[in-house]
This record gives sequence, C-alpha cells and structure tokens, in this order.
Amino acid sequence: MKKHRKGHDHHKWRIEARAARTLVEHLNRHEHPPRYQLGPHREAPDYSLRVMTALFAWHFVGLEVTHLYASEQAAAKLNGSVPPPDRGQPAPSRDERLARLDQSIADKNAKYAAYALKPCWLLICNADAGISGAMWRDYLAGRNFSDSPYAKIWLIADGRHLINIK
Repeated sequence: MKKHRKGHDHHKWRIEARAARTLVEHLNRHEHPPRYQLGPHREAPDYSLRVMTALFAWHFVGLEVTHLYASEQAAAKLNGSVPPPDRGQPAPSRDERLARLDQSIADKNAKYAAYALKPCWLLICNADAGISGAMWRDYLAGRNFSDSPYAKIWLIADGRHLINIK
C-alpha cells in the first residue's frame, strides 16, 4: 500500500483530500469570483487555504482535517487497512458516537499549538452513516466551541450538508 509522507496510508490521504475539496467547493458555490483555493497537502495542518479578502488580497489559513467513524472496524475498512479483531464489545450507542465530536475537537485543540500555519480551521467529516445531518444539528444545538483555538470549525454531516460549528 502506498504510504504518504506523514505515514498515513494513501487511502486515508485521499479521504482527507476529498473532504477538503468538498469544503472549498461549498464555500465557493456562493462566491463570485471564487474566494477560496485549496493548497497542497502539508505536514501540520493538513492543508493551506488561500482566501481572498474584500480588498482582493490573498491570505493563508491552515486547514486540519479529521474524520469521525462509527467504530474502529469501520475506520479501518474505510481507510483501506485490516480491521482490528472484534473484541466482542457492544457497538457504541448513537449518543456515544455523537459525543466523539467533542472528543475529536478536544484532541485537535491539544495539537493546535504545533501547527506552522495560523489561523487554522478544523474540518470534521462524519463517516458514520448512522448519523444524519439532522441528528448532528440536534446534537450541536446549544453547544459552544468558542474556547477552541480554531478560527472556524466545520462539520460535513453526511457527505452533503456542511455545518458551521464555530
């Protein structure tokens, strides 16, 4: 299997790239001229975005991409690797799977200081087919992520719906 320079397998890198392109396409859909351009994959954060300001000047924003999976087995399958053995544990409940969003944001917040490019946005792609965009909206109602160092946090809810969390 091809390895990416960060040690990620090539398949995982492709999934991250698809999520990043989805965000840029969504942001540019209502902009004329388009204001966002995706830069090449990098070390940390995963990508850079070139953003045009109102004065037609460009500045750069980092973009860190992460995914939420239904289980370790689902993550391995989607990333093209061998799933870990099933340990006979019950599948996580829907509420536990939704709460992984908070843990994912906390994990990424801890890594923020090491990023070379700031400000930085966080893009979370839901890869759990059992959780819809409406479920994410219900879960996020009343939640506040203002303490996160990321300038913006986006969630691709179900492959189509983009939710601006922060």
